[in-house]
Amino acid sequence: MPSYSTLDRLYFLSCYQDSDLSIKVFADYNGIHDGSLRRWIKGFLQEGVLGVRRSATNRRYSIDLKVAAVVDYQDNGLSGSVKYFV
Repeated sequence: MPSYSTLDRLYFLSCYQDSDLSIKVFADYNGIHDGSLRRWIKGFLQEGVLGVRRSATNRRYSIDLKVAAVVDYQDNGLSGSVKYFV
């Protein structure tokens, strides 16, 4: 799956806005997943340009949780004895 820059996303949003196509048809024609286009539209409407920027890092989990998981893996392997909750 290709990864689109912020400028690419803004370009697609501009082209979509100028078209008379549905989201699904526009996305299929341009080789974009329609869910991605919907997410970009929602982000742009909520936050403007900042809502469509590419994330530089994975912000789903804290760095502390990631480090704890790696340390546990190194100490215990894949035992699955420790559970992590976010």
